[in-house]
Amino acid sequence: MIPHLETVFDLSHGDEIVCQQIEQTVVRDLTFLFSSHENDCKNRVHVAPLSGGNTNKLYKIDITTIENEKTSEKRSILCRVNGIGTEFLLDRQQEMHYMRQLSLFEKGPNVLCTFNNGFFYDFIPGRCLQPNELLGSNVHVAKHLAHFHKVTVESQNQENESEKHREPICFATIRKWLADCMQFKWNESELEKKEKLNLDLDQMKQYVDQLEQFAQNYGLDVVFCHNDLLAYNILKNEQVDKYYFIDYEYCGYNYRAFDIGNHFCEYCGFTVDPSKYPSVEAQRQFIKAYLQAAKTEEGKEEEEQSDAVVVSDEEIEALRVQCNLFSLVAHLFWSTWGVWQSKHSNIDFDYLNYAGEKYAWFNQGREQYMQEFVKFYEK
Repeated sequence: MIPHLETVFDLSHGDEIVCQQIEQTVVRDLTFLFSSHENDCKNRVHVAPLSGGNTNKLYKIDITTIENEKTSEKRSILCRVNGIGTEFLLDRQQEMHYMRQLSLFEKGPNVLCTFNNGFFYDFIPGRCLQPNELLGSNVHVAKHLAHFHKVTVESQNQENESEKHREPICFATIRKWLADCMQFKWNESELEKKEKLNLDLDQMKQYVDQLEQFAQNYGLDVVFCHNDLLAYNILKNEQVDKYYFIDYEYCGYNYRAFDIGNHFCEYCGFTVDPSKYPSVEAQRQFIKAYLQAAKTEEGKEEEEQSDAVVVSDEEIEALRVQCNLFSLVAHLFWSTWGVWQSKHSNIDFDYLNYAGEKYAWFNQGREQYMQEFVKFYEK
């Protein structure tokens, strides 16, 4: 059983105060992290905020534990404080369930302790990739994603392990967020900005219906997905040349093409620069590596083993046009997310502008990717 603290860290107080509160909590309540010889815990805990998150706030905690009088050992853990109001955006109980499941498959870190608006968990050594590194890492990421997609995660309620648990979440999630957004009250300046960005929520809903019909008509594959594979959610441990995925709050069963198509969109980072979307050649390289790893027998996942797997050009092209179609779904997903966050988050980020840029990118590629998908599947 993972311990739980009836504690809330209020992000509105600012990083300095939150860091102090986290340090006090670690020293007072997470004593299992310290050696029994530790007599001065407080001076051996250092807490610092990490940058990069646009949903939550992350803090790194460096702990020095004394093994004996002459030696000591350093350990790092992380504390994630959920963004304000995000419990209405995401199912936090389900997220915690998935994290526990993924840790059993060694696909995620161990959760050490939960509190009312977040949790402490193990730190995975490594550095986050940058958007400009995704192209050079595409084969490694593709193989890791293929193995991630092989995981079968159980429902929270094992007595209700039904097909509904494995229904794709992307369209239902967008509709839920859209319904919330349609109830928002906008002031005059917000309305003016929203209209300038052409954020038509009713039109978005129609596009969601249209794209879902495409997916249902062709019976596309559903797997357990990460759903937020931006560069900063991919860690690389340089010492062992190994990649890890982090941040599982959006994960769930979904179309595998969504996970890949969304990842392709993230080649541009938060700048939303469509020119950085991977070329057709880069897409095919990624998808070939993905399919080879997906077909590799369990226990024989070394790189040379999967490289020998034969994948046809038609298989590659079939998944490629799916991924480009679902890049459109990803644009709608994050555009709606941006609109929602613009009315709730206190993180210093222009969510509404981001939503407008994503929706503009959606409209830029909409006809091309829909036509390519229909042309391939109806030939």
